[in-house]
Amino acid sequence: MRGEARGFTLVEVLVALLVMAVMATMAWQGVDGIVRAKSASEGQVDRVLRLNTVLAQWEQDLAAIEDTDVVPALTFDGSALTAKDANLAVNGASTVRAGVSNSAAIVASGPATVSFSGNPSCTSQLGGSASVTGCRKSR
Repeated sequence: MRGEARGFTLVEVLVALLVMAVMATMAWQGVDGIVRAKSASEGQVDRVLRLNTVLAQWEQDLAAIEDTDVVPALTFDGSALTAKDANLAVNGASTVRAGVSNSAAIVASGPATVSFSGNPSCTSQLGGSASVTGCRKSR
């Protein structure tokens, strides 16, 4: 007669190891997903904080603006910032687009392109292949 066997059989131990390996793999993938989501959200939070800082500074700067005759007035219609008068100097390969409502003085050289919205009266000194568009008159 044999004595009673105690313990687990080899098949039972292998099945238990397989179940533990599957559970460990699932846990590792879950932790990896959490870490990736955390790093992505931290990047988003950093960008939002930086943007909030810029907007707060911009708000303070705009609140400090006083309308004087020394500095030309700026207007904002929700899509474009427009100056009453403008003086521009453009040199080299550049493209400048500006909203000006009254008058503009331009000095440009090289392959520069200057275009205005608001149909201002323009005075220009152009050299090279520089061009100006959007003015009532160009000299």
